[in-house]
Amino acid sequence: MLEQLRRNQRIYYGALALVTVALSLPHAILTVLLLDKGLTLAQLCSLKPVSVAWFCCVNFPTAFGLIYILRK
Repeated sequence: MLEQLRRNQRIYYGALALVTVALSLPHAILTVLLLDKGLTLAQLCSLKPVSVAWFCCVNFPTAFGLIYILRK
């Protein structure tokens, strides 16, 4: 029982680490690429909220539509 709990904890923390890397890595790469293209930090800081808002507007309706379809 205790061995199974430890195994599940390792799997959970490993998955959590992978999710953290998957969420932060694209932003880090995009920041470096945009700085290389000539954007300033001020422009980059104003671009980030716009990209997050666009992401929310695009992905949330898709997720809700998928939930609706799967419940049918």
